Amino acid sequence: MTGEDVDFGNFEDSVTYTTSGDLDKLAEAMIDAYMRRSVPGVVDGSCKEGRFEIITPRPTINHQAKRLYVSYPGGQWTEDGGLIGGDPDLGYDYFDADGGVYEPIKQAVDTYLTPMLSKGEGGQAPKAEDFDSQISVLQHAMQELSVSGEVRTTGKDADTTIEVGNVLVPEYISEIEAELGDLDGMAVIRLRELYGANRISDVMTGLHALAVVTGVLVAGEAQVWARYHRDLSKLIDTATADFHAFSEGNEVSAGEVFDVVKSIADASGLLSLPKGVASVIGKASTLYGIVDGFLPAEPAPYQYSLDGSSYQALDTSFWKAVTGLLDDVDETEAAFATCADNAVTAATQPEGRNRVITTSFDLVNPTEFLNAGEHGIYTDVNGNRVNIQVTDAALKRAAGRYELIGDHCHDIATKVEGAPEKGAWSRGITGAQGGTHGHFESFSGMVSILVALLKNNGDEMRDIGEKCILILNDFKGTDAAIRKELEGLADEVEAQTKEDKGVS
Repeated sequence: MTGEDVDFGNFEDSVTYTTSGDLDKLAEAMIDAYMRRSVPGVVDGSCKEGRFEIITPRPTINHQAKRLYVSYPGGQWTEDGGLIGGDPDLGYDYFDADGGVYEPIKQAVDTYLTPMLSKGEGGQAPKAEDFDSQISVLQHAMQELSVSGEVRTTGKDADTTIEVGNVLVPEYISEIEAELGDLDGMAVIRLRELYGANRISDVMTGLHALAVVTGVLVAGEAQVWARYHRDLSKLIDTATADFHAFSEGNEVSAGEVFDVVKSIADASGLLSLPKGVASVIGKASTLYGIVDGFLPAEPAPYQYSLDGSSYQALDTSFWKAVTGLLDDVDETEAAFATCADNAVTAATQPEGRNRVITTSFDLVNPTEFLNAGEHGIYTDVNGNRVNIQVTDAALKRAAGRYELIGDHCHDIATKVEGAPEKGAWSRGITGAQGGTHGHFESFSGMVSILVALLKNNGDEMRDIGEKCILILNDFKGTDAAIRKELEGLADEVEAQTKEDKGVS
């Protein structure tokens, strides 16, 4: 499956949210069903009519059957228009409709379902758009860490805009390759091995991949909650209709399959190219190809059905469906958590001594370069002198570019680190069977690792730039002087690169 093959047919971009008013309608449908099918003698009425009509059995041979009415709400009893309650043969107003039926059903619906509503309706469940700001931050990180000119689009149809990944960092890497490739000397060769263009590209590509997985997981999280709300709305509407149908003695529906687990299959939709656009402008790399190795198979979806054989069966099957929806969310979250763990493992745990970790330099101190001194810098493997003027100028330009790449990594780290301020990573709701949680617990750890890797790589890039200048100054000069010279070189090469690339 490629990025162009992602099925957007089930992708949620508009969501119907269940309201507290919908829960009121459900509770009244449940009350109708209970009163009409579980209370002996009820012959007519509904919550909408404001009362239920009951024909009582004959208490004794001396009493006739009575036609009674119990109001909704309130549960007051009347007989032929007058209040009753004094007839000892009728007991407590026949039965306590308010305390025994109305309020328990309303309380169950309110207690277990209200927390499952969106926050705008007094519930706890996030909306899909609650993740927009975090997604934007991670999209920025993905774009800026791309060293392959990745293309992304935003908007739809005539409002579609095209964005290309960062163009300066790839150019800095290319320029470092050109500068170091023209130099000779044992120390320079060692520098090229440890911090050459291929090595930097590997690191940036690894960071880009980890940022992509992180971004896809947030996009998937938005989809989880979009589908959750759609499924909850569908379930409440279906159950309301079924309780009404049951109260009238009609068949109930066959139920449906929840769609939450589909969030895994097209989690990358928010971060990929829309259908039709990819074939027009092309695509440098596919996001799905990056996350494919980490994403597990989607869980089996829960298929619910409502059993209309009795009120108890209908009530039980409804609440089972509610917990089934929450279970689907939990299982989908667990699958995303596995994806996060896989990505972190690949990024931080080497497999074997010779494995190259592409998301961190994991540096061995380049002693041959740092301690080379004047003769090491200007002498090749055969002891022959090299061109000092060329070497000095090239190392200075390379140093400025190392500094710029380091600054770039730190800038992205700062933005990603601030993403939780756009909305907490951890989301949770309570409801039937204790509830469920959004944003798996390991997610904040994954973000922290991405930030730490960016900072570490940024520090290393800056550090090697400083060492270049230190060696060229024959290990003389204060830290402040070295930093000032390096920042000046960075400004110069940045301006020249922008001019060459036509970037304003």
